[in-house]
Amino acid sequence: MKHCKGILAGLSLVMAMPTMAYGAAAQPAKVSLEIKGTDQTLQSVCNIGGNTYFQLRELASLMSKEMPFDVGWDASAQTILLEKGKAYSGSVPKINQITQEAVETKTPVLLSGESETFDTYRIEGYTYFKLRDLADALGFSVAWDDVANKISVTTADVSGQTPIAPGVYQDMLGHGMDVDWSKTNQGREYYTEKTAADFAAAGVDHVRIRIADEITPELLESLDKQVEDCLEYGIIPIIAYQADDFKNDPSDKNMKKVVKWWKEMAEHFEDTSYLLSFDLLIEATDELNKDSERLNDYFAEAVTEIRKTNP
Repeated sequence: MKHCKGILAGLSLVMAMPTMAYGAAAQPAKVSLEIKGTDQTLQSVCNIGGNTYFQLRELASLMSKEMPFDVGWDASAQTILLEKGKAYSGSVPKINQITQEAVETKTPVLLSGESETFDTYRIEGYTYFKLRDLADALGFSVAWDDVANKISVTTADVSGQTPIAPGVYQDMLGHGMDVDWSKTNQGREYYTEKTAADFAAAGVDHVRIRIADEITPELLESLDKQVEDCLEYGIIPIIAYQADDFKNDPSDKNMKKVVKWWKEMAEHFEDTSYLLSFDLLIEATDELNKDSERLNDYFAEAVTEIRKTNP
């Protein structure tokens, strides 16, 4: 499977509950929602400031079988109660399908006992959340099909066999360390499977495997072993390139050299777990920080090459 985590770009979706400060026009929106391959009919969807918002209880009802979460309300604390893994059995309020006022507010949420705060809107006494916020919090993934005007919702597979939402991936990273297992020939010689096992036993959730050298068959062979061991012991592996020549001299020649490095690395790990990710540059130098356009150009070109094999 492709290794790069899923990316949500330009997608901001929300849902429904209570009323406060700044008013905005909420217009009825026509958006298709596909949950695990099945199209669902939505009654209470609206557009606020160019973003699509969903009513929380309606979404919970639609997802009760595939990705269940329950919704409750603590009136005394004015807090929404969300519980993962429990099917929603409450009612689905009907919202008038006309343009009406939405009031911006920050809604406190108790998510499986943990306190959270979300940026929301209230319409007719019901709170509307950003779908992406809920996806990150509840552990499901969201994708947008611009051609079909459709939103697809799937579960977040933490096994790495399917794409992972950015927020979910970030939460999974937990505690991590930089490691020099592949930075030098000596590091590669001393690395053993027990190294990864010991890191996992010590509670390390991810490692950033730093690399300074050019790509060689020997480097890839040792790197394959390290990535495989990390995944075996439940550690998220991140490949990080130092790119010293480019950082010290951000010329066109050196940038092309680094972009080519990532192109080859991405092709090599094309079919690896989605848990594997790439850190495109370790600590930018003063030279690069002074030239933000060059740094942005590098990221754009590197990501473009990587996406050719890791979409």
